[in-house]
Amino acid sequence: ALSAFALAMTTGRIFGDQARAHLGDRDLMLTCSAVALAGLLLTVSFDQCWIVTAGFFLVGLGLSVIIPLAYSIACSTGDVPPAVAVSMVATIGYTGFLLNAPIIGFLAHWFSLKLALGSIGLLFVIMALMSRFYRGKLERG
Repeated sequence: ALSAFALAMTTGRIFGDQARAHLGDRDLMLTCSAVALAGLLLTVSFDQCWIVTAGFFLVGLGLSVIIPLAYSIACSTGDVPPAVAVSMVATIGYTGFLLNAPIIGFLAHWFSLKLALGSIGLLFVIMALMSRFYRGKLERG
């Protein structure tokens, strides 16, 4: 599953700029959110190894361009200097990276691993809802 996730992240990063040029920022964020959520639903809904692996691949593909896109959007807002924007995105990202594993571990201990992983889907839904309000680069290639 980790190898599939990493392969999908690499693939998504390679083709992410083309997808961004074709879809625009908002539609790319919505599409990536939907792909990641679909992959997570596959992961927690089935017990077959190949389906779970495919689910992790889709999660990786969906998340692959979100961070580079967040850095790019933050730097181009014009509201704050680019260096401040990058540090803000990095702080949020690393905070999530550090807190995510313990929270999932606690939820898995109290409930189940499937429920703990499934709770991440709420974050994907929030990401999709927030991207609906993005008014930046909407044009398509």
